Amino acid sequence: GGGGDAAADAALPPIVRGSDPATASNWHVWRATHYEWDARIDPRDGARKLSATAQVSLVRGDGFDGASAAERAVVVLDAHEAVAVESVALAPAGADGSDAAAAAVAFEVAPFTAFGTALRVTLPEGAAAADSIKLVVVYAVGAGGPAVTWLGAAQTAGKTLPYCYSIGQAVCNRGLLPCQDTPAFRVTFAARLCVPAPLVALLACDGFPAVGDDGRPEARAVEVGGEPWLEYSFVMSHSVPVYLLAMAVGDLASARIGPRSRVWTEPAGLAAAAAEFGEGEIVEKYLAAGERLFGEYSWSRYDLLVMPPAFAYGGMENPCLTFVTPALVAGDQSLCDVVAHEITHSWFGNLVTNASWSEFFLNEGFTMYGQRRILTEVHGEAFTALETTTGRALLAAAMEETEPLLQRLRVPMAPGLDPDDTYNEVPYEKGFAFVSWLRDTAGCTAEEFDAKFLRAYVAAHAFSCVMSEDMLAAWWAAFPHLEARRAELQPQIDVWLNGGGMPSFWPDCSAGAALTAPAEALLGRWLADASTADADGAAWAALITYAKLHLLDKLLEKGEADGAGAALLSALDAAYGLSTSRNAEIRLRWSLAVAKHALEGASGYDSVVAFVRSTGKQKYVVPVMRALAGGGERGKAVARTAFGEASDGWQDNIKARVRGVIGDA
Repeated sequence: GGGGDAAADAALPPIVRGSDPATASNWHVWRATHYEWDARIDPRDGARKLSATAQVSLVRGDGFDGASAAERAVVVLDAHEAVAVESVALAPAGADGSDAAAAAVAFEVAPFTAFGTALRVTLPEGAAAADSIKLVVVYAVGAGGPAVTWLGAAQTAGKTLPYCYSIGQAVCNRGLLPCQDTPAFRVTFAARLCVPAPLVALLACDGFPAVGDDGRPEARAVEVGGEPWLEYSFVMSHSVPVYLLAMAVGDLASARIGPRSRVWTEPAGLAAAAAEFGEGEIVEKYLAAGERLFGEYSWSRYDLLVMPPAFAYGGMENPCLTFVTPALVAGDQSLCDVVAHEITHSWFGNLVTNASWSEFFLNEGFTMYGQRRILTEVHGEAFTALETTTGRALLAAAMEETEPLLQRLRVPMAPGLDPDDTYNEVPYEKGFAFVSWLRDTAGCTAEEFDAKFLRAYVAAHAFSCVMSEDMLAAWWAAFPHLEARRAELQPQIDVWLNGGGMPSFWPDCSAGAALTAPAEALLGRWLADASTADADGAAWAALITYAKLHLLDKLLEKGEADGAGAALLSALDAAYGLSTSRNAEIRLRWSLAVAKHALEGASGYDSVVAFVRSTGKQKYVVPVMRALAGGGERGKAVARTAFGEASDGWQDNIKARVRGVIGDA
C-alpha cells in the first residue's frame, strides 16, 4: 500500500504518547491507581439494575506540577448517560471509605461525546493540594448502556435463570463505573459483587474465591429486602488497563480442565465444555507453549467462561478469565485455536498494552503472530499455514469494505470518534503481516525472533502501556546489524504504519498446500460429477476442519456455470450432513451457500433459520442475514422469518445491526 496524502495527514490529530481524545478524564492531573467496587447486581426481568459504590484512589498525575490551581481543584472521570450518579464524597486520607468518614463534594455531569459523559468533581482546597485522594461515587446503571448486557432466561442455555455480563473494550467501562477510561495507564482493583441466590458472580482477576466441590465459588449469604442474596469477593493484584475489568452473573458452575485452569459455564453445558477444553489438556499445552516462546505466564490462573448463545463475540481476553462463544464447543476441539488467540493476549495486550486505541495493532497484530507461533508448536506448520491463509482471505474481503484511514495500522482518532467504530480486521491481519515483515527483515529464524526480540520486548515492558516507538526501539536493539540500513528501512516502516491497502509482505504459507490440495481436488470431483465424487465420505472425513472450511470457501466462489447450484448443495448435504453440523464455522459457510443458490427445504433455508436461532454471534448472524436479504424476494422473505424467530436470542446491538443490514426486507 502507498503512503497517505501529506496535506490531508497534516489535518489529522497526531498520534502521540499521552494523548487520548476518547477520554474526558484529566488523568494527567489526577491519575487513578485503584478501584474498589461494591456492586449489587439484579439481572431479573423487571429489575435489570446495578447499584454500586466505586471508590477511586487517585495520585498526582505527570501534569500536576504544571497545572493551575483551578485545574488541580477538579477530578474528571468518564461516565455515561446510562450511569446515574447519586452522590460523590471525598474519603479522608487513609480511610476505608465507609460513608460516615466521607464528606460530600460538589459534582456535575457534563456532555462529552455520543459514547460517554464527563463526571466533573470539585475538590475542596485541602484535597486539591494533597498527594493522593479517594473519591467515593454512589451510582446506578440501568438498561441501555454500553458495558452491561442483560439476558433474559430465554437467551441462556439453561432457559431458567437470567444472566448479565460486562465487556469493557474499547471504551465501554465508563458505562459500568465512573473511571478514567483510557488504555494509557494501569490500575488494580477489588470488588464485592452481591447477586440474588442462587446466581453466581465472577470477576476476571487473580484473587478469586475458593471453589467448592460443587464447582461454585464460595460466597457469603446475606439478606437484601427480605430475600436471600450471595456476596462474592474478588481482588486483582496485577495492574491492568481499566478496559480489562469484567464481570459475569448467572447460573454458573465449573470443572477443572488443567493444572491452573477451570472452565465455567451454565450447568447444562458444563460436561460438553469440560470435554472440549479439557481433552488432552489442550489449554495447558497452549499456555506451556506460550511460556516457552514469550516468557513466564504472569497471571497465575487461566480460566475460560463459556458464554450463553447470545454472546456476540468470539472471545474477550479478560485476564485470568477469558470469555468465549459457545460456538467453540464443536465436539472435536476443531475450533480451539480461538483459545490460543486469547491465551496469547496474556503477553500481548494484557501484559504489554497499546497505550492508545490508535495503535490497536500492538495488541492484536502481535497476538495473531504469537497465536500462530503457539499453533505451530502444538498443531504443526501445515495447520498454521492453512489458518494463516484463511486470515489473509478475511483481510482481503474486509479491505473492500474498509475506508482508507482504517486501513492503516496507526489510525488517527479525531475527537468524538468512538474507537469501537474503527474495529475491523486490519489491526489483526495487517498487524500480523507487519510483525512477520519485522522478522523477515531481521533475517532470522522464528526461534531467534522470539528469543531476541519478542521475549525481550515483553520483559522490558511487562505491566506497562506502549506506543509503536517503544516496540520499534526494542526491535532495533534486538538486531543491531540493521542499524546500517536504518535510512532504507525507516521509510518502509512509515508506510506500514501510516499507509493504506493490503500488506506488501505476507509470510510463506506453502506448507498449507499439504492440507488444501486434497480439499481442492475433492471439490473438483464434486463439480465434475457429484454421483461419483466421494461415495463413502472417506475423502471428506480425512480432511481436518480448516481444510473442510477451505473447500467450502472455494465452493462459495463458484457459480452455476462451474457446476455449483442447488442440486450440488443437496448432494453435498446428503453425503456430509453439512446442514446439521455441530461446527458453527461449517454452518456459517453452508448458510451462505444456501442463500447464494436459494436452496429450499429442511437442508436449505430451514437450516439457515435454525442456525441464526442457535447463535447470537456477530460474525455469523450479520453475514448470513445480509446474504439472505440480498437473495431476491424469496431470500428477503426468509430473512424476515429468521429475524422474527431468532432476534429475541440476540444482543440489542446485534439486532440493531441486522435491522440496518436487512432494511425493510
